[in-house]
Amino acid sequence: MKRVVYVLLTLALILQSCATMTGANRALYNADSLFTGKKYSQAIYTYKDIIRDYPGSSIAADAKFAIAYILIDSDNPDANYEQALVEF
Repeated sequence: MKRVVYVLLTLALILQSCATMTGANRALYNADSLFTGKKYSQAIYTYKDIIRDYPGSSIAADAKFAIAYILIDSDNPDANYEQALVEF
């Protein structure tokens, strides 16, 4: 019984946090999920969309840093250190 209550409370908190996300935060969350899922090129495209859609914001700065980080990730078969320097 305690386990069911715990699961339901956890689910409610997750749903509440998703409901209160702004469009920018949701986009950043999606891009971060792609990155952690090792879908590097899709993540870069999503981060670039964030930069385009929210220029000058702190979320755009986070997206720019994430792109640079992807480009130096040792698991990324398309790592590009020179381009990462440009992004940093």
